[in-house]
Amino acid sequence: MTSVRKIRFHCFGDNEVLQLDEIKQSGPDARQILVAVRAASVNPVDFKIRSGKYPSVKDDRLPYTPGRDVSGIVLQCGAQVDRVRVSDEVIGMVPVWGGGYASRSSSRSAQSRSNPVVLTISTRLQYRWPDRRRIRGCLDTANCEPENLS
Repeated sequence: MTSVRKIRFHCFGDNEVLQLDEIKQSGPDARQILVAVRAASVNPVDFKIRSGKYPSVKDDRLPYTPGRDVSGIVLQCGAQVDRVRVSDEVIGMVPVWGGGYASRSSSRSAQSRSNPVVLTISTRLQYRWPDRRRIRGCLDTANCEPENLS
């Protein structure tokens, strides 16, 4: 098990409920990949989940790590994964139980794809998040430094 930093909330509320936690995380299961997250999106559903207004995420799912879309580098593959390989750059979706706002995130390999076009992490972010100040704040919190982000 490795130590992973995650931005999580332990109760529903506004931005103030988000906190940086360091937890132990096991490796991926047979059909999952473990990704070193370089970028994660901020979607309207994240705000709805954090406020407690999303029907699939209730108190029994707390603490919760938001973030559904991630981009990063594959660190480890489960035994049944054949679509991507270790060190591939991937973009993908994390299941509804979340996990994108983390230094590492696991997801089913079927929900991830190798980056089909060579783009820097920051270029991909520009297509997802038009507000670069919000990006910078998220990256500063996660201690990430994607290429060429001004």
